[in-house]
Amino acid sequence: MADRGRGAARGAGRGGPAMRGGPRPPGGISHAGPGAPTDKPKREAILDLSKYVNEKIRVKFTGGREGTSIPKR
Repeated sequence: MADRGRGAARGAGRGGPAMRGGPRPPGGISHAGPGAPTDKPKREAILDLSKYVNEKIRVKFTGGREGTSIPKR
């Protein structure tokens, strides 16, 4: 098997720019920076974790991944 280089230049140099995350829209920056005012209301928590402080919980994510944790105050 041929040795392949590892690192930064995976997509660059093959006839086009290396665009991570897809092409960028024309007109410059498309996201609000830190401290920028937003019109969205604050998202409400889905689950009140204060009931589960110092108890081991298991969370199942979409895609089959699982995680266990002990919420701290």
